[in-house]
Amino acid sequence: MGKQNGYPDVQQWLETYVLHPPSGLDALVVFGERDGRLATGTTETGPTETGPPETGPTEAGPTGHAVAMMRAVEVKVSGEVQGVSFRGHAAQEAVRLELVGWVRNELDGTVLAHLEGPDDAVATMLDWCREGSPWADVRRVEVHDVQPIGASDFRVG
Repeated sequence: MGKQNGYPDVQQWLETYVLHPPSGLDALVVFGERDGRLATGTTETGPTETGPPETGPTEAGPTGHAVAMMRAVEVKVSGEVQGVSFRGHAAQEAVRLELVGWVRNELDGTVLAHLEGPDDAVATMLDWCREGSPWADVRRVEVHDVQPIGASDFRVG
């Protein structure tokens, strides 16, 4: 199996272990990915690559194995949210929660963000968006579930 940064190639690993799991493996969990490394293991051993996960709810994936529920949302924040360090603080919180996506100012004075990650981390970030940065005055937050874009990091636009 090919390696990236000393760890198995993510795509090849998924094809080998998720699409065609070894016999006798009853519950494989993909805990997440960081810097090209997968944190994986069984429900008994926990993650074996990147340390303990902050796991949320799980459900059976297409192969019957448990996988963390992921969510992608687009959030539009209205109020006094530009010129008050909203984007910088949002990016800091998103990185802390290990989310990927982006945040940017819109011409209409709102801030728009795309967030992807574990359902519980996205929910925590949405709670943060309702409060905003220390100087923000958030008046409205609109949230729409969207398709993931496959981002690998969090960016400020």
